This record gives sequence, structure tokens and C-alpha cells, in this order.
Amino acid sequence: MKNQIKQGMLVMVMGLLVNQVARAQEVDFGVKAGSVYTMPSYSNKSVSDKKSEFGAQVGIFARTTDRFFVQPELTLSFTSTTYNFEGKKHNPNFYQLHLPIQAGYKFYESEKMGIRASVGPQLNYQLNKAKATSTANYKSFSYDALANVGLDINRFGIDLRYNHGLNTISKELGAKNKSIALSVGYTF
Repeated sequence: MKNQIKQGMLVMVMGLLVNQVARAQEVDFGVKAGSVYTMPSYSNKSVSDKKSEFGAQVGIFARTTDRFFVQPELTLSFTSTTYNFEGKKHNPNFYQLHLPIQAGYKFYESEKMGIRASVGPQLNYQLNKAKATSTANYKSFSYDALANVGLDINRFGIDLRYNHGLNTISKELGAKNKSIALSVGYTF
């Protein structure tokens, strides 16, 4: 019941943020692509030889033009990880759809350059079945908190983001999402 309440609250907050974007007078749209470095955490002590790996992401975004801004995105990522569990090596691949919604502030803004920071929730949906153990799959749905810093130069943007999982993606492993992403975007 607690998880359903948390998920309901998260969906409600995301809905309110999307509503703010829809009501904004001016919205910029853009595309982005970059790399993702996955660093999942495992609370099960039987997980060993954990290796973080690089992946890729592509997506689209909308950002209100105000100093206090809202930025929803739709991103597709391709990542993997490697670990040993119960004497067996596992190397699951993850194909995920992400819906982050950020609230942020532009600290510096000129005609040619801007510096911004944002935070917010992110919903994740696993598009493929990824095996966590010999007998269990990773969950299809998860949610994270994120912190982002960005630099805008003309129509190009560079973003550095940290995501931290708020729920476990595998009960058997005690696994949670953690990642750092670096992306380059273009605003139309």
C-alpha cells in the first residue's frame, strides 16, 4: 500500500509539472543524445564483481523560457551491467523509456549563454525483460530522483545529470538505479 501511495503522489506531482509547461507562454523544444554511466547499488551481499558500464541515450525535451523553468523529457536509453550472483555471471541489458520532469532555475542568462540547474522525479519503464537472477527478472517500472546542471551556448546545451533510484528494481538483489549521464542537446 505504501508503494502505491508513493507512486500515486509521484504521478500527481509529474502531472502538475506537465500542466505548468502546457500553460507556459513560451516553450522551447529540443533533441538530445549522450552517454550514461550506470552504477547500480546492491544491498544483497552475495552480489560480487560488480562492474559499471557505459550506455547511450537519445531523447526529446520541452523547456519553458522563464528564469524558473519546467522541463519534461522523453528519453530512451540502452545500458547494461555485469555482476556475479550465486556463482553465476550475469550481464543484463536494459532498454528503458524515461520520463523525467524537472523544475529548475537559470542562474545566468545572456543572449549567447546560460547556466542552469534543476531537480525532479523520473519514471522509468523497462522495454525488455532483463534477468536479475536465474529465476527472477528486473521490475518493469521504477522511479528515481535526479539533479541536473546545464550550460547553454546559443542553441546547443550540455547537461550533466545524476539519477538515484528511489525504489528497488530487483528484490532478490536489493538493486537500485544509480547513473551519471552527459548529454548534448539542440534547441529549435
